[in-house]
Amino acid sequence: MKIKDINLEEKTIELIIEQKEDLYYLSLILDKNDIVYAWTWRQIRIETGMGKSEKGERVRIYLGIIVEKLEFQKFTDRLRILGKVIEAPEYLHIKGHYHTLSLQPVAEVKIIKKNLPNIYLRILEKAARRTYKNLLICIGDQETVFSKISKSGIEIIATIACKVVKHDKGKKSYTEEYHDYWRSILEEIKFLLQKDSYDRVIIAAPALLEDFFRNYLARYQKELYKKAMFLNVTEGGLSGIYELVRDGKLAKVVTELKLNYEKNLVDQIFKQLEKGERRVAIGLREVIKAAEIAAIEKLLITDTIFFELKANEEFSYLLDNIEKSKGEIIIISDDHEHGIKLKSLGGIVAFLYFPVFS
Repeated sequence: MKIKDINLEEKTIELIIEQKEDLYYLSLILDKNDIVYAWTWRQIRIETGMGKSEKGERVRIYLGIIVEKLEFQKFTDRLRILGKVIEAPEYLHIKGHYHTLSLQPVAEVKIIKKNLPNIYLRILEKAARRTYKNLLICIGDQETVFSKISKSGIEIIATIACKVVKHDKGKKSYTEEYHDYWRSILEEIKFLLQKDSYDRVIIAAPALLEDFFRNYLARYQKELYKKAMFLNVTEGGLSGIYELVRDGKLAKVVTELKLNYEKNLVDQIFKQLEKGERRVAIGLREVIKAAEIAAIEKLLITDTIFFELKANEEFSYLLDNIEKSKGEIIIISDDHEHGIKLKSLGGIVAFLYFPVFS
């Protein structure tokens, strides 16, 4: 994401959406009754007489709408913004009509907001930071999982099942048995690299499978072999990806990824609860009470709960109180393992400067 301009006095933001992860961050800062300007397509209706009309051509126009509803699914390449048109070319006669802006990279957007809290500014700063895009392949003897790592997290993009029949003495060697499996993995990697651009390719696997696949790459795809980074895991597939996040191996390689930091915070919450320590607030009710007395050091909230609550005045007041007490607000995707754990506590918890609840 590129930030062209932010005017704090007029509460206006001008952005360039450069990649689909930017749509996720944009959806976090858009609220009902914001005004959004962007280029879009609209079908012209042609009057044929007698009060009838028929569909004409689609034209590209610059529109302004008042936001009423957002439609966004994580890791899709489109953000749909439904609202009433307040600015459009006069010849279209569509002011006051409803229109859906369908935003996708690359797009320029101007936003006029009623409120522009600090948390939104920090979200934009995070989105605008340069980040590397990594292709992570985790090979196992049951499945191989392909995922994309970016600043918005880990996205599973493909899975290949392993159809290798276990080694039988006197028949094929391991190299022969796994040849088709390695080939299907390599073909998928090549397809994904053609489909999208990646800064790094990271391959993780248990030791034996890693050796096999290294040798296969060295023989059949030398360029990829030289560029790829290899990591060792005890178990492959999706479990291996969770292991990389849990053990911090991924964070050491992908330094811009904050998954390890978030995971450690969630783990600390559970450790405090196990020990009976109560320098934490669990659930919205406790968090609100703690914020009222400036007790919150760090707020952890899932993005789903953030979406649900951000239009609520009481929630806005809560965020303001945390900002005033120099607290940190951390939004965590509930697609990840630690996000799911946070969700089990109601999706919102806080570390406290001092005990509040017995």
